[in-house]
Amino acid sequence: MAGIEAAEEMTPEQLEAMAGGELLKGEAGYFSQVRNTKRSSARLKEAIVGNNLDISLCILAAQQRHCCVWKEYDADSVSSSEPPGSQLKVVGRLADQCQDALVQLGTFLASSHAPDEYAARLPPLQELLRDYHVDADVAFFLHRPVLAQKINAKVEYLRKLSDSKSDSIEKSIERYTQASQEALEPIVQSVTPILPNKVWEDISPEFYVTFW
Repeated sequence: MAGIEAAEEMTPEQLEAMAGGELLKGEAGYFSQVRNTKRSSARLKEAIVGNNLDISLCILAAQQRHCCVWKEYDADSVSSSEPPGSQLKVVGRLADQCQDALVQLGTFLASSHAPDEYAARLPPLQELLRDYHVDADVAFFLHRPVLAQKINAKVEYLRKLSDSKSDSIEKSIERYTQASQEALEPIVQSVTPILPNKVWEDISPEFYVTFW
């Protein structure tokens, strides 16, 4: 309905296309034929956002993905005729379906909302990790468009402050590195108290945030 697929196996060309912009993703990143989905996407956004289900569905899908893997099933709930581990395939399929739905929904929300609107509807990252018990990969997946916008805005601000009309590659990399550090510093400060101190003995908070 929104023209967003959750492909399980992608060709090298499609992987390269997914690293580009929205137009390149739509043209070369998916298997199905490109269709005009503006009208259906608008209806879907109206139905989801109008009932305040956008972020709630993402959080529920992330929680269900985690729950279905680690939930302990009672011995009485499993048929005695079923061999041990017979539900493993069902659990794996359910986890994959939750992941596919989460990726499709998160990608749709990020592409259909204006950057400021999306950032305003999204809970803070530390709240997703601490209060909603969402895994780090999901929390950063939802916040990645917001962080990218902040970094790009900071890069543009630093570029305007620069006096030189033509910058070298080294200068551009230095500017982007500085912008990334300044944009991610609040995230580093917010996630540091959430995880145990033992975690930071092996990796730094900066590496943790940059990795995700």
